[in-house]
Amino acid sequence: MIAASPAAAASGEYDIATYQSWVNGTYWCVNNAQNSAYGCLEVRGDYLQVGDVKADGRRTGMQWSTSGGRKGLCVNTAGKDFSFTPPTQQPSGKHLCNKDFGEGATITFRVGSCDASAHDCTNLANWSQWSDWISRKNAS
Repeated sequence: MIAASPAAAASGEYDIATYQSWVNGTYWCVNNAQNSAYGCLEVRGDYLQVGDVKADGRRTGMQWSTSGGRKGLCVNTAGKDFSFTPPTQQPSGKHLCNKDFGEGATITFRVGSCDASAHDCTNLANWSQWSDWISRKNAS
């Protein structure tokens, strides 16, 4: 977990994911070890697709940064909305953040969760259960 002061958390972008079915295309995904959070970067449309896998009362978020210095957190506050049945289905969720990262940027991201009933989830220090970081080059 990366700890951040409230001021540091506020210095990045903070977005609540909007209700929209996930975009199918060229995407890279990661899930955390608890299998409670799933996140995909759709590289042609700059979509951060954040899936909440479990009805456990925790928020799911995707922390990201770009090679150009932008950083932020895309948060799914709506609860369980994710399905995936390999190998026949693509990951499917209902919440995403539509970003504009710029052509050729490298985006590094991970997914985790936060217990909003006990913590301020705008503060990155209150997030846990993180996946590993992955990085992909943007194609848009």
